[in-house]
Amino acid sequence: MEVRLTIQNGPQKGSSVLLRSGQLVRFGRTNWADCAFPYDSALADIHFSLETSARGVILIDLSRGRGTQVDGEPVKQRQLLSNQKIQAGSLEFLVEFEAAPASIFGTLPGQDPSQPPPVPEARTICAHATLSPGAKSLLEDGIKVTEFLLKLVDKKLWADAWSVLVALMGKSRLVGWSAREFTLLRGESLSTTEQELLSATTAWGADPTAENLSPVRSRVESDEQSTAAAWVALAAVWSGESLTAPGTPVIAPAPGLTAKALNAAWNFLAAEINPDQREPILGDAINRAIQAATAPLG
Repeated sequence: MEVRLTIQNGPQKGSSVLLRSGQLVRFGRTNWADCAFPYDSALADIHFSLETSARGVILIDLSRGRGTQVDGEPVKQRQLLSNQKIQAGSLEFLVEFEAAPASIFGTLPGQDPSQPPPVPEARTICAHATLSPGAKSLLEDGIKVTEFLLKLVDKKLWADAWSVLVALMGKSRLVGWSAREFTLLRGESLSTTEQELLSATTAWGADPTAENLSPVRSRVESDEQSTAAAWVALAAVWSGESLTAPGTPVIAPAPGLTAKALNAAWNFLAAEINPDQREPILGDAINRAIQAATAPLG
């Protein structure tokens, strides 16, 4: 999915920003934002973020009280539809989809948001995933993505399953969910360093800003990536627009890095919990991720 945001007013009226599937972009007034508008004093440093995935486009308000609106309605988190307008600071942005419909796997117009969303076909989601030949051979016309994920579990194609889940849920949501799961599963056996890593990664998953990624990056760079916590934190770092810190030359992450880090993280976690039960632990994790993916957005 590609999404175009066109500025409707102000000095840059008519200019636009194109977001491609899998991108997480932050909008605001300062250089902490990926798209900065320093002339608008009504904007927060980082005002809102947009994350695109095969599910659609998710807006998260990060303005800390200044407020973000969609079609005049104040929102904290919203799945966007084409032709809606975002109001932030004194600026207005028109949202236009340039590929698939917005609600591939989200609340549809007129649908009760408290009910589970419709499940998309696997081919729709897998167009945004990196799959092995073995996984591609399991794709069938009309098969739902949840059924396809269960086939991947049955064939023990763990890396492919995480790649599909990244496309389905979006990077920040899946990484944040994984960090929370690690905290619950390991509990008191976590070291202080691991607790700090998971706490910082969970915070980034809930509010995926450059500011929240900074403590994750600093902690993971001092770790030897020998624990599940370190790998899930690395998944957050690899989910940004650049592998390098703000203010340094941009190095774009290769496609599929987030899924690779999550696959490594869950394999490390299984070994930490019970090496003899690695496959059941991995299968159970993917089943729980499917449940999280099919839950209504809150």
